[in-house]
Amino acid sequence: MIDISNPNNVIKYLLEKDYENKICVECKSPMPTHVSINNSVLLCTNCAEKHKQLGYNISYIRELNDDWDQYLLNFLERGGNSRYIRLCNQYDLNQMPIEEKLKTKILDYYRLLIKTEVLAEEPPKEIEKEYAKQPSDNDKIIFPEFENYEIFHGKNKPEPKKNFETLRNIGSTIGNAATYIKDKYNEYQINSKIKTGVNYVYNASKPIVQYASNKVVEGAGYLYNKISDNIKGNQNNNDKNNNQGNEKNEENNTIQINSDVQHSSLVFEKAEGIDNENENENEIKIEEYPSLSAINNQIEKNNNDNSNEKSAAPVEINIVKKDE
Repeated sequence: MIDISNPNNVIKYLLEKDYENKICVECKSPMPTHVSINNSVLLCTNCAEKHKQLGYNISYIRELNDDWDQYLLNFLERGGNSRYIRLCNQYDLNQMPIEEKLKTKILDYYRLLIKTEVLAEEPPKEIEKEYAKQPSDNDKIIFPEFENYEIFHGKNKPEPKKNFETLRNIGSTIGNAATYIKDKYNEYQINSKIKTGVNYVYNASKPIVQYASNKVVEGAGYLYNKISDNIKGNQNNNDKNNNQGNEKNEENNTIQINSDVQHSSLVFEKAEGIDNENENENEIKIEEYPSLSAINNQIEKNNNDNSNEKSAAPVEINIVKKDE
């Protein structure tokens, strides 16, 4: 049992009981400060003010650190943020403004359902889904006790009917068990469908995967053979080119040698010709003169012809050297 005389114990209990109780059920802000008793949810200050404006019959607002009694706590034990969120998701109420949402037929039904569970009374008739989002036309005051509620000694606080407390606890336990089983069943159905889908995709894709694998292997073999042929062809071409290159190099070397020899011969001949020309140019050209006996005869002749003695003209030997 919870010591409800200390509000901190109640707050701790509510936050640990339902993980969603740690946030505002409307705006999802953390650390709620208020509670709506008849909607069984925890709220932030701003959202609690919007609830409060609609009146206690739609949303009876209290601060979390207010005093508690077992009657008020029973509402939060039957409901909680998680149950309220599931209901809003089921009937697509999350996009509606708070003021409109709280006045729908489905939430009017939900508040009455929570109260019948607290009092262990017969639950109300369910609302068909097509009418769930319509505005409620119920003008009946469902929670008259919340108009001027007094903790512990509230005159208007209803009490569970005699011998119904045990039945209420049993019903609550069965209801929680049924909710758990339903959630697990839905989870199992989802997992089963996922597993079935995965198996179907796997079986359907096996032939495709096998075909693709075979094609990959064939392609790899084809590429390997092509690469091998190219490598061999390149080696043969390289060998052939090397042989042709060697032969060509030898031929070029022979041509080069012959060319060098011819060039050397031409150079030698040219040099020899130049030397011969130089020798011819440097050759001492001596003009031809009369022999000595002829000269003597001429002298005697001249002496005889001339009475005066004349000395013979000196003979000049001219050496002509051609300038280089």
